[in-house]
Order: sequence, then C-alpha cells, then structure tokens
Amino acid sequence: MYMALMDMLDDLTPYKTDGIINMLARLASYLHHTHLPSWLTRRNFTLYRNHRLKNCDVSVIISLYNYGRYLNTAVESVKRNLGPVVEIVIVNDASTDDSFSIAQKFLQSNHHVTLIDKHKNTGLVDTRNLGLRHCVGDKVFILDADNWIYDDCLSAHLIMMNANPSLVACFGVIECYDESDGFVRNVSNKPFDFETLKHGNYIDAMAMFNRRKLISIGGYDREIAKIGIGWEDYELWLRIGSLGLEVGFIDRPLSHYMVKPDSMLAQTDRFHVHALMKYLNKKYDAHIQ
Repeated sequence: MYMALMDMLDDLTPYKTDGIINMLARLASYLHHTHLPSWLTRRNFTLYRNHRLKNCDVSVIISLYNYGRYLNTAVESVKRNLGPVVEIVIVNDASTDDSFSIAQKFLQSNHHVTLIDKHKNTGLVDTRNLGLRHCVGDKVFILDADNWIYDDCLSAHLIMMNANPSLVACFGVIECYDESDGFVRNVSNKPFDFETLKHGNYIDAMAMFNRRKLISIGGYDREIAKIGIGWEDYELWLRIGSLGLEVGFIDRPLSHYMVKPDSMLAQTDRFHVHALMKYLNKKYDAHIQ
C-alpha cells in the first residue's frame, strides 16, 4: 500500500496539486514512517499572490531571468489586453539582478498577479512547468520577460480557442525587432504543419494553450533540458504534431519579439545545437540540419 502511494506521488510530479499531494503524503507517512521525497517536505520556491481567483480566462506565464529591465514593458502589454479575466504569473528563475524586486511591485497593482520566486536557477523548462502547475487559468499564454504582446492578442487567441474546443493550442504572427527597434523578420507566420516542422522550426513560444491538455501531454520536456539550453518550444511543437493534436493559426501580427545577441536562441546555436538536433531527429524521425 505504501509503495503504491509513493508511485502515485511520483506520477504527479511535476504537475501535482497541493491538495492531492498533501493528502497522499500524510497517508503515506502514516502507513510507513520513512523519508519522503524532498519535494514533499520543502519547496524550492516561494509563491506570492495578490488575488483569490480559483479560475480565470487565461493565465499569462512570464518567465524571468535577469531581464528586470524589460519586465515592465511585458507586464504593461498584458494589462492593456482588456476583456478577458487575466492572471499574470511571473516566474523568477533565481535572477541575480533586480528582477525579483521589480516583479514584487506588481503585487501592489489592482491586477491579478502571482509571483513565483525560485530559490535556485533550474532553467526555462522547469520555470514554465512551475507556472503551469500554479496558475489558475483554463488557458495559458507563454511570454518571456523581454517580449510583449499587442492590445488584442489575448482576446484574439481566446476567440479561436473557445470556438474550436478540440485545439490544444493556437498562435499568431510574431514581429521580430532588434534592440534599436529595427524590423528583422516575422516568425510563427504560417499554419501548423508537422511535416514542415520536422525539417526546422518556424513557431515561437508565444502561443496560447489549453492548460489541461498541455499538462496531459507532459508539459515542457525535462529530458531536453538535460542536453542544454533551448529548443524546449520546438520539442513541444514536434510532440504535439506527433500526437496528431490540432493547433490553430491566426494570420496577423499579435506580438513583438526582441532579437538580442545574448538571447537564449543565440546561446543554443553556439553551444548545443548539434546535440539538440540529434535528440529531436531520433525522437521524432525528423530531418533537422
């Protein structure tokens, strides 16, 4: 009985809910006094909320690492999206700059804000999965702290998702600019196609997902995080395609991406690209070069 309960606890990681976890943990401890997994006895993050929402239209998960100087622009862009009931979830990946103190200020606003402050830097995969686990929205929109969305971005995505319940996700065109605000290119600019994706990625992270469906397929891949930095979004799109799930496309610009020389994508291309290509080619019978 005890081992069965421990197996159940392990299966709930990383998408556990506190109520179920606490109940099973107490029961397991009662049946067998032994050392419980560390994640049952302590958290490696601190969670702050300025609201008591149990549910909302969409949670915008903002990953944050040493980008405090950009955070205000990202959050304000979300606030300008009027109409939907929105939870802003900021996940600070143990930043070493002033990101946390800047993020704390948003808890004083009249918007629904959740701040998750990680005690250790564990990377983007864990950051996004943590946001997924602790947000309350039926839908989630993924946003990095150095990017921002246009005023009708969330409503446009929600209209498509709500009109097509079979969708696991949808995305719109993203306009890429350099740090001098010079236009570079558009990405996420054509419909989802698995066979095309197997030859190279063209879809960014900024997209809306059905939260339950995303969790049910495993969220962001922890295995790819062991290889190196980056391509967790590409892996997710490939997995969605391999499972035959439906993804919607909105053929107009809805968000802004800042292209920087020190971005995660640049670091990926420099240090990890060959190992990541090998991993994805093998896993999805892809032809990435």
